[in-house]
Amino acid sequence: MTRIIFILLAFTFFIYSCKTDTSHQTDNAIKDSVLKKYISMVDTLPYYDTGTIDFKLLKAYSLNYTNTLKKLVQHFENMNRKPDWEINLDSCVKQQAFNDISSEEKYRFVYSAAFCPYTTSTTIIKYKDSTILNTIVYQYAWDTLPCKIIDQSTILIDSISWEKFQESLEVADFWGLKPDNGNHGVDGSTLEVYGFKKGSNAERNPDKSSFISRWSPAYNSILNSFVLLLKYSKTKTGCI
Repeated sequence: MTRIIFILLAFTFFIYSCKTDTSHQTDNAIKDSVLKKYISMVDTLPYYDTGTIDFKLLKAYSLNYTNTLKKLVQHFENMNRKPDWEINLDSCVKQQAFNDISSEEKYRFVYSAAFCPYTTSTTIIKYKDSTILNTIVYQYAWDTLPCKIIDQSTILIDSISWEKFQESLEVADFWGLKPDNGNHGVDGSTLEVYGFKKGSNAERNPDKSSFISRWSPAYNSILNSFVLLLKYSKTKTGCI
C-alpha cells in the first residue's frame, strides 16, 4: 500500500514539474516574441535613437549575439568604473546617493573646471510639502592636499523659485537632451546633471529619469539652471 502511495505521489510530482517547466518555457517564448517584435518595430522608426547602449543590449539579446552582449557589458563597465587615482578624491563628501533620495522630483548638478581645485554639487529635491536645496563645494584630494569641504548649505525653496527653476529646465529642454553631445576636451569645464520625476500613471505618464554631461557648457542653456540654483543657495565659492 505504501509503495502504491509513493508511486502515485511521484507521478503527481512529475506531472506538476512538467506543467511548471512547460509554463516557464511558454512564458519565455512570449517574452522573446514580444521583444523581437519591439526591436523590429523600432528599427523601422526614423526618429528612434538606436545608437544607445540600452537598445544595443536589447537587440543583441533578442538576436542571441553573445559576443556583442559581452562587449557591450564590458564597455558599460569601463565607462562607469573609476580609475584608482579617482577613488579617494571626494572621500570627504558625505551626501546621499542620488538614486537613494525618495521624492516627487529631484535634480543634481555637479560642476568642475580646469585649473580650479573645487567642485560644486547642488541638489534640489521636491517633496510633497516642501522643496529643499542642498549645496556642497569641496576641494578634491590632490597631491598633498586632502579632500576638504569649502562650503555647505541647506535651504528651503519657495514655490515661485521652484517655478522659475522649472522654466529654466524647459528652456534648456533638459528632458529632450541626449546624455552626451559629442563635445569633449582636455581643459574647460564639465557639468553633469541628474534628474528624476515621478509620474502619475504607469502607462500614460510614467516615472522618468535622465542624465547628461556637457563639456565647456558656457553656451548651453542648461548651465543657466545650475547658475540659478547657485543664486538661490547664495554660494560665494567654487569655480563659477
